[in-house]
Amino acid sequence: MDKFLRMPKVELFDKEVVLDRIMQLFWKKGYHDTSMQDIVEISGLGRSSIYNSFGSKREIFLAVLSRYQKEMKSHFQDKIASISNPLEAIESILLWNLDVAKSDKDKKGCFIVNTRTEMSNVDGALNIWIKNDQDKTLKIFNSLVQKGQKNGTITTAFGPSSLSTFLYSTMIGLRATAMTSDNYEQLNDMVKFAIKALKRQQKV
Repeated sequence: MDKFLRMPKVELFDKEVVLDRIMQLFWKKGYHDTSMQDIVEISGLGRSSIYNSFGSKREIFLAVLSRYQKEMKSHFQDKIASISNPLEAIESILLWNLDVAKSDKDKKGCFIVNTRTEMSNVDGALNIWIKNDQDKTLKIFNSLVQKGQKNGTITTAFGPSSLSTFLYSTMIGLRATAMTSDNYEQLNDMVKFAIKALKRQQKV
């Protein structure tokens, strides 16, 4: 009998499904406006089950934020792997962000950008996490820019670091602007302008 009492509890729910529900909740409401009761209700689990499976509210938040980051970087890598031309890969990444914005009916924006705005000045450890995420994205753009400069498709008037920062700022601005604008034609022009600025001018 004691042997059965010591057996670990079996989780009778899909953790990925629950994490996705909680991610959508944090994404829409932010960290501070989301209560543990909100998490209980959206997950369909009891408080004890949530704490045992996922930890504290902050631990849950970091888990779903990392989940979102992984999904974003996966899409980036897919674009890079499927498109050999670095300039076209950059354009594809920016246009994919625009497509995500178009499909965002709730106007939630980018989860990581929202977190930066809400939390970076009040949570030092989270600010480091956000800085690391920014560095990872800049590294992706930097690699593409260097390849484009090497094959002659991207301008060499500015260094890879400056152009990578320009692209990162363009992407963030795209997502942020889409939260309050439905003028996707203008946002698409924003992408076209960024790509035009990157192109190396061919000598006549």
